[in-house]
Amino acid sequence: MQHMGVLGLAALLLATAACQQPTASDDVLADFEPPTLAKRDEVRQLLEKRFAERDVDGDGRLTKMELGNARADRIARADTDQDGAISRSEFVARGLARFDRADANHDGMVTNKEQDAARSADGATATPAQTRAQ
Repeated sequence: MQHMGVLGLAALLLATAACQQPTASDDVLADFEPPTLAKRDEVRQLLEKRFAERDVDGDGRLTKMELGNARADRIARADTDQDGAISRSEFVARGLARFDRADANHDGMVTNKEQDAARSADGATATPAQTRAQ
C-alpha cells in the first residue's frame, strides 16, 4: 500500500516539474498584453456614464461647482460655446476627439501601443502597464 503512495507522489512530482519548464511559446507570451484597449463605441458609453455621474444637479451641464475649481482649465478647453459650463455633447466630443487622435490607424479601436504613443505625444504619464514593465 505504501508503495502505491510513493509511486503516486513520484508521478505528481514529475508532472509538476514538467509543467514548470519553460517552453518556446512561454517566452513569446511573457510580455503579452491584450492588443485592444478600447473600442470607440465603448468609450462613448463610458463618457456618457461619467458625464451623468458628475452632473450632480442633472441640468445637463458640468460647472466649476461640479468639477471643482482645480479643473477650471479643462472647463475652459472643453467649453466650445463659451457659456461657462460643459454640456453633454461638449464632454463627449472632447473625449472622442482624444480617442480619435490616439487611434493612429483609424480602425475604431485604440490599442495599448496607440495609447502609449498618444500619451507620449501629449507629454502625459505612463500607463500602469508601462510602469510595471519598467
